[in-house]
Amino acid sequence: MIYRDKSLLKLAQGEECLLQVKNFCMGGTETIVACHSNSGKDGKGMGQKASDAYSVWGCAACHRWLDQGSASHDDRQNAFEQAHLRQIVEWIKIARTPTLRPWKVTAARNVLTHLGISWTL
Repeated sequence: MIYRDKSLLKLAQGEECLLQVKNFCMGGTETIVACHSNSGKDGKGMGQKASDAYSVWGCAACHRWLDQGSASHDDRQNAFEQAHLRQIVEWIKIARTPTLRPWKVTAARNVLTHLGISWTL
């Protein structure tokens, strides 16, 4: 099932790049967006983005590399999968921090629940 949540995508604003592609990553927080998987198993299809549950925070340069880079599909998918694990850790941190803005906590908890991942201590 394709999962969509604009609040989840908005969480990327002001965060650090999780793709961290060597020799490409710009660092900083200014250009960070939610980068979607390019794999069909994550819901990517002709003219359709993958599920928002399969997105990671990435800078403009890493996002461009992921979507249009000259690396093999397998290398780009492997980089995405490693970043997605880091993303899940970040979502868990947000889900466990009730002092954050409620919409942030809710977005993190909802995606983790969708993925079948427990965020409780």
